[in-house]
Amino acid sequence: VLVPIRADTVLYSTGFEAPAFTAGAIAGQNGWSVYGTGISTVQNSLSYAGSQAVFVNNNSTQSGPYYGGVNVSGPVMIQQSAEIAIFSSTNESGWQFAATGPGLSGYIGGIDVDPTTNAIHAITAGFPIIGTFPVATAFNSTAWNNVSFLFDLATQTYSITIDGVTLDSNIPFCGNNTPPCSGALVSTYGDGFFDNLGVVGANDSAYID
Repeated sequence: VLVPIRADTVLYSTGFEAPAFTAGAIAGQNGWSVYGTGISTVQNSLSYAGSQAVFVNNNSTQSGPYYGGVNVSGPVMIQQSAEIAIFSSTNESGWQFAATGPGLSGYIGGIDVDPTTNAIHAITAGFPIIGTFPVATAFNSTAWNNVSFLFDLATQTYSITIDGVTLDSNIPFCGNNTPPCSGALVSTYGDGFFDNLGVVGANDSAYID
């Protein structure tokens, strides 16, 4: 499930279930697009709830699914959360779950998961390590982890919670995702996305529900 909400209303919520979603490419289904050229498909082999979730395969360049067009501004709090399963492999890529301004322009914040250590980096100046992502080895219910952000558009800060444990809070928005991270104002929540960071020859994969 990907769920961006305001403090007072649900902006969008989905579980990728039929008949709203059909097995196959997620791009073009119910407002979803794919950044880059990788494979992102609705499938029914593994899911957190219901019968379907989105499979994201590693690609040699950054790629993954995103839901756009929410476009909420003002002094509001927005929560973005999803169930995510990242699987280990012999050659791993990095992964990212984050939010941006409209049209994937301007980072609000999120996490990067390191491909070698599984360290969780907060997307902010300095990209500090705030924990370790529990990467899965078996296709069962324990593979899933809830990742949740609470973005404060008024203070331009956010918090990161995984499986109900807050790893960090009052984190400044990033503005961009290139060191040293500009910290530029991002006044509008536009898009939520999940993608791999692209490693040539990597053979890992992940799922979002």
